[in-house]
Parts: sequence; C-alpha cells; structure tokens
Amino acid sequence: LVPAHRSYLDFLLLSLLFYNSYLVPPHIAARDNMAFGPFGVIFRMAGAFYLRRSFEDPLYKQVFRAYVAYLVREGFTQEFFIEGGRSRTGKTLVPRLGMLGWNVDAFLESSRQDLFFVPIAITYERLVEESGILDEVSGGKKKRESTLGVFRARKYLGRGFGSVHIDFGEPISLAESLGERRERFQKSISREITGESDGEDGVLLLREIEREKRQFVEDLGHRLVEAINWNATANATSVVSAALIGSPHTGLARSVLVDRMAQLVKVLESQNARLTAALWADRKGFEESIAFMLRNDLVDKADDFGTEVIFYQPSRRNVLDLYRNSIVHYLALPSFLARSLLRGSSSEEMQADLTRWSELFYSEFFVPREQSSPAGLEALLIDFESQGWIESEGGGWQVTLTGQEILICLEAQTRSFVEAYEAVFHVVLAHSGEIQRGVALLEARNALLNALRLGLAGESEAASETSLANALDWLVARQILRVAQSAEKGLSSKQTPYEPGDRWNELAELHQHLAKAAFAL
Repeated sequence: LVPAHRSYLDFLLLSLLFYNSYLVPPHIAARDNMAFGPFGVIFRMAGAFYLRRSFEDPLYKQVFRAYVAYLVREGFTQEFFIEGGRSRTGKTLVPRLGMLGWNVDAFLESSRQDLFFVPIAITYERLVEESGILDEVSGGKKKRESTLGVFRARKYLGRGFGSVHIDFGEPISLAESLGERRERFQKSISREITGESDGEDGVLLLREIEREKRQFVEDLGHRLVEAINWNATANATSVVSAALIGSPHTGLARSVLVDRMAQLVKVLESQNARLTAALWADRKGFEESIAFMLRNDLVDKADDFGTEVIFYQPSRRNVLDLYRNSIVHYLALPSFLARSLLRGSSSEEMQADLTRWSELFYSEFFVPREQSSPAGLEALLIDFESQGWIESEGGGWQVTLTGQEILICLEAQTRSFVEAYEAVFHVVLAHSGEIQRGVALLEARNALLNALRLGLAGESEAASETSLANALDWLVARQILRVAQSAEKGLSSKQTPYEPGDRWNELAELHQHLAKAAFAL
C-alpha cells in the first residue's frame, strides 16, 4: 500500500478501513519519531515498524533490509509513505525511493510470482494539523511528538473537520513492470551476494545493470506518485480555495465566486478528477461549500449594499494555498495553456510551451507526459472552446469575453511556481553556478519576498522552500548544475556546494523564458 501522506491520521484511517472490512491490517513503515510513550507500543501492536531517519550504520541498514525481505517473502501486506514525510504544502512530494527499492530487491531475491503496489490518494476537507503545518511553513520549528501533546489535542480533535476521501488506484504489478529485466536483475543480485565476478568486464556489466535497476525504481516511483495524484478527490475546500487564489483580489462577490467555482468544476471534470458527492450535489449554488469555509474561519463575508462579498484575510492565504494544492495537479496543464492563450501564442508556440512547462514542473505536479502531447493539447483546446472561453480565428485561437476571467484564474494557479523557479535560476546565474545549496535557497526566498514588497511578484506562497528546493534539484538533474568536485564528505544537505554542469549554457535562455512568463501578465 503506497498512500499519500498529508496527516498523522493517514495510517490510522487505512488500518481502520482494513479492520472494518475484515482484512488483516498492514505492517506500516513509520519514522521513529512516532515511537513516543505508550503510543509507540500501541502503534507497534497495530502493525507499525519503526525506521530511523538515517541509515548510515551499515549493520542497521542490512538488518532493516532483511526485515523488509522477510515481509515480502512471507506475503505480509506492507504500507509505506513514498513521500518520506508528511507534505507541508498540500501537494504530492518527490518520491523517496529507499523503501520502494528495498521491496523491489526483496522481490527479486524471493520466489514470489508477483508483488503489487497500490497507489492510494487521501484527501481531507480540513487537516487536523493545519495550524502546525502553517507554522512550520512560515519558518517555525517542528514540535516533537509526545504523549502530552496528544492529550492536549483532545478538545481540538473533537471539532468537525469535514470528510476524508480514500481512493485506491489500479494496482501496479511488479512482475509485469519488470518483464524480461527480472532475470537480468536477479543475476546481478546473486552475483553481488556471492561475490562472483567475471573480471573487469563483469564488474562493468554489474554497474550497468545496477544503473538500469536504479532507473527502473525511479520510474516506478514516478508512476506511483502520478497514480496517487490522479486518484485524488476534489472537495469544497480545494475548489473554493482555487477560485479565491485565482482572483487578483482577496475577495469576490458571492455570485462571481459561484460562477468561478462552476467553471473550475468543469475543468476538473475535463481532467477526469473525482468530485465529492457533497460538492456534486451542491454545484447549483455551492451554498453548503461556502458555508463550510465560513464555519471553519477559512474565509469571511461582508455586505456591500446588498451584495455579499466572500473574502479571506491576507494572513489566511497560505491556508487556502495548502488546500488548493490538493487539486493543483489537475489544473496545471489548463493553467499552462491559459498562460499561452492570454499571451496570444500560435498553436506551435502553445505546444512548445506545454511541453516545456510540463518537463520543467514535473516534480511539482507529476502530470503524465502523454497529457502534454499534441493530442492532449487538442483535447484541452476543444474543451475550452466548448465552454465558450476561446474561439477559432484566422487559424489561431482568440480568448472570448466570457473566457477572460476564468483563464486569468487558471493562469494564477501555477504563477507562484513560475516565480519560485525564476528566483532560483536568477540567483544561480548571479553566482555563475558556484553556490552552496543553503545560500541559493535563502537568497531566492529573500528575492521573492523583496519582489512581493515592491509589487513585482505575485503572492507569498512563491517562497515555499519545497518549490525552491525542487527548482535547484531540477537544475542538477538537468546537468545544468552539479555537486562541486571539491565537496567534502559529511556535509549537511544545505552545505552542498554546486558548480556549473555540462549543460550550463542552457540556463540563461531558460531563465529568460521564466522571467517573461512571471512578469508578462
């Protein structure tokens, strides 16, 4: 079982679901921070097995891998969170491949016929840990889990937090995914275990197979997070938040908000997103959806001479961003297309933009690459045309008066990510590629905050450390940057020094493209 990780309640809800369905609850890989007080014992009895944050001790690593292999060999159902820890942004994080790789190795070493990975999306209308997550995002220190903290939270846990939706994706067969590679990978593992070697050629072959296996695990990890995203359910909190974040102001007249929500629901449907039954039943006026946001102090209302205005306090924008991000992957491609349409791009330019944005922001939204294909673009254009938002004109596309506001709303959904990547690329260029990771992240964040003060940037969520780090990692993966050859061992992640990589010359053009997109509209 490979669920999304948004809340501490994730594993409790899954185990309860299994128990109530007369299924044996899974063995759950949990961080050792959950092994506190008597609850650590209770969680262990409920199936949790704890792992340290660091696996530097080789003996500990081998013992842990042996335990994972035992679970696979004996056919126990496992559960692990591929994101590593809870997402503080509301988006699915870049997959951590440790547990996945160990399960693949365990399967290759066993005689089992197959092993299935089940992606699971878990969507909350409101998170119990909301205030703590926002405090951490704002720079606060994470509070250590404790028994006292659990007892202090009893009254808070008694409040109504809306519904939770758990959606199971299609299981991914490991045997089918491996195909003919299974035998080759198995031989390489047996040679590693026995120490057999065919001289230098044999060593080179083993290294090549190991690289191929690592790539296979990485691709499998991406398939899983894609499936998690594309099984997520859109709810009232996420749609209201997207509508308000997509506005250039902090509020909308209720009638305008209702229209905007209806338009966003149409976009979600075109992306095959699931909608909660409550949201679907409420779609005529979204009265209950808006009432839920008001009851939970996520938004406020005011009367303007008989017109009701729904608005949010600026201090609550990060809360709305957290909930909007649970559906932002569905809105990513429509957002990229909206940006091109508002700019007046040709069909060729739109396709080039869609491909480039999808590649650049893959680690943010995990949009399957085939969706940004020419067929995917055509489907989006046809859908926008059917809604009356664009019309064909002279072999190109023209934004209609009806479509202007919704396209502006859609464009805004990814603007903060464009601004975050632009800031990182700008800082790296300013240092000629020779910069420490921590310095790059800090300077990019400060640049965004100053741009916000000067009215040159969008909103504060652009300074998310997750997106800034993703931008830096993308430069490394693209070989525009690389870890400096002079880097010493034992450095912390933020002390990692970088230098220009083999494709350094690509950065200036990429930055120019981002800057034009960030400041054009």
